[in-house]
Amino acid sequence: MIAEQVSHYKILGRLGAGAMGEVFRAEDVRLGRTVALKFLRPDLLGDERARQRMEFEARAAAILNHPHITTLYEFDAGEGFLSFEFVEGETLEDRLEKPMDMLLAVQTCLAICRGLAHAHGRNVVHRDLKPANVLIGKDGSVKLSDFGLAKVRDALAQATQEIAQGTPAYMAPERISGQGSDHRGDLFALGVLVYRALAGKLPWPGESLMEVLFAVLQHEPEPLETAVPDLPPSLGELVTRLMDKEPETRLGSANLAETYLLEAEAWLLLPPEKRVKAPPPPPPAPAVPVKGAKAVAGKAILTPAAPARDGERAELPMIGRDDEMATMDRLIGEMQGGTGRPVLVRGTAGAGKTRFVDEVMKRHRKDRVLFLRGRCHQHGNRNFGALVDALEGFARGVVDGGDRYLADLTGDLEAIGGLLPTLRMLLDDAPAGGQPKTREELWFLLESLLKRIAEVVPLVLVVDDLHWADEGTVALTWHLGRNIAESRLMLLGMFRPAARANRARWCAAFPRRRDSRSST
Repeated sequence: MIAEQVSHYKILGRLGAGAMGEVFRAEDVRLGRTVALKFLRPDLLGDERARQRMEFEARAAAILNHPHITTLYEFDAGEGFLSFEFVEGETLEDRLEKPMDMLLAVQTCLAICRGLAHAHGRNVVHRDLKPANVLIGKDGSVKLSDFGLAKVRDALAQATQEIAQGTPAYMAPERISGQGSDHRGDLFALGVLVYRALAGKLPWPGESLMEVLFAVLQHEPEPLETAVPDLPPSLGELVTRLMDKEPETRLGSANLAETYLLEAEAWLLLPPEKRVKAPPPPPPAPAVPVKGAKAVAGKAILTPAAPARDGERAELPMIGRDDEMATMDRLIGEMQGGTGRPVLVRGTAGAGKTRFVDEVMKRHRKDRVLFLRGRCHQHGNRNFGALVDALEGFARGVVDGGDRYLADLTGDLEAIGGLLPTLRMLLDDAPAGGQPKTREELWFLLESLLKRIAEVVPLVLVVDDLHWADEGTVALTWHLGRNIAESRLMLLGMFRPAARANRARWCAAFPRRRDSRSST
């Protein structure tokens, strides 16, 4: 319960609430101005991580000074609140409940784009760009809010609530896959936001959390040119490039996105008779069939890369591994068709194992294959560390902050029960007691979890530096390698033969096969 007055602020009313706390309208009695006060929830005041995240938001906001970003006035660590500029009006989420004039939509997106460019230029990434975090004042001003705030989620109910607000639809594929996200994740969200503002709908189908997440990973949206009649010519290309599923080929900066929006604004300001209409979108190239592949949601569409604009970087393709890459293409194709297997990439230090696997991931993400990746370390491994890291990354993407709710498996097998609150949407047949009691139950629980994901999207579990794996990872990988033959699941490990530790176990876990080569 918030008091009627906190420090030199008189509370006037409640504006809203989020996962970390509440926002109140208040009067600064010293300066005589209205502000927005954001408080941590009372139960989080003693949570050091929550307080650190609020401090991080304060530090991020303090270095931003732009007309399209809310201004931070004060951070009070003791009372646990932030004082922000108060914007009287509504959110973009509210505005989008009814159709938006196209010119106004473009100008609103221009303001958002300029705010993002300012933040990115100062190494601040929003990470939660969505219409609910865009404030539109009664005077027409447009301001971004909630910069750098990592939301805290504590249950599936929180993630389900997010679906109603549309948040998962704005998450970049690399974030869903647990690979982390930089400023390009904001650009992906910007593309989704522009699409929704113009089309009046989200680009991704789905009524549940998992349907939306996998639609982002698998589906190509309806072209904006098809969804919106009389679209300015530059906007179809803009949203296509912003919503590129590969961060490496996504439009490179908010400044570049601004050039597309400026072209659209100029086009809309022309008299209708002087506007040159955009050509119709080209038909999709035929999907490349994989022999024996099962039907999956969405199709892989092959499209030529758009020409680069000034300031973008091109990346040269990897060369000299054609035979190995052809083998991987064949094995992943067989996996997509329901024949899973372990695959071991072996080579000495510096031989290019990581670069090779990076290229495999880049090639096959275009085929809507999900890659989860973990790494073993020479020192300081936690039990099952690489596999838990991979699942933590995935869960962090699924529930937007769920990493703190996954167990740190430090040798206590029963701690795997900590996975269940976050991942229950994927695994609903856990042991009756909620926790496995034996090593075998642990193995089968994780096997079931991975197979459940693979039923929805072909899955490759990548484990780096297996030669440094802990005993738990060795045993669990050995189990998985023998139980994925009839699934759309591949276990892809990288191994240095010169490292003798665990070598015999890896030879058993990744056997050579006479009928098909299973190591590269």
